Amino acid sequence: MSTVAELRQQLETLKKRNGDEIAQATKEVERLQKELEDIAAITEPIEKEINELQRQCMPGRRNRNDSKSSNSGASILSNVMLGLVDPNDGKCKKR
Repeated sequence: MSTVAELRQQLETLKKRNGDEIAQATKEVERLQKELEDIAAITEPIEKEINELQRQCMPGRRNRNDSKSSNSGASILSNVMLGLVDPNDGKCKKR
């Protein structure tokens, strides 16, 4: 059977190891957050350039951000197609 002193020593060892693991995980999260911010900073100008090029080269086509607002028509079409293939109404998206 362990003595109180041995148990306290084990507890202190576990606390130190846990603290080290938390510090390591925190550093990793900070590194990933920085990487994500860098990717977002690179992606935003590219998205703007793509939208501008689409506007110039394909005037009838909406830009990528507008497609999110026009999903209602696509949703209706997908529900109709799903109804033709699988008449189970439970799989259709409700609006």
